[in-house]
Amino acid sequence: MKTLFLVLSLFAAWFNSKVESARVELRKFLSPEFKKAVFKGFLEQRNHKVVEQAFHLCDMEETKMDFLEDIALLLKEGKFVTALNVAGALKLHDHFDKEAFLIPLIVEDKVRDSIEVVLARLTCPS
Repeated sequence: MKTLFLVLSLFAAWFNSKVESARVELRKFLSPEFKKAVFKGFLEQRNHKVVEQAFHLCDMEETKMDFLEDIALLLKEGKFVTALNVAGALKLHDHFDKEAFLIPLIVEDKVRDSIEVVLARLTCPS
């Protein structure tokens, strides 16, 4: 987990060191299909900072609305922590009823850790 975060951080530093024209050229490779693959590839990642870093590197905030249905499907499948994690990384909490996340997490007794993650995001905006 720490290695993945380190690799993403090093890539972000390298990417940000490029001149704007090079960053624009590199962003051309961020197709909707690529972003969907990144989304699916990081679903099971438990470290929310790794997810946030990966999503940020892929400019997924720009097309975050494309992932609403995927998050709704995660909720329907009962993957509440995962749904909360990716909704937070994409800043999509406001598009869902709070009960969609909170009630299942309370029932599963996973609310404390998940709420701490949400509160950390709200108090320390990136």
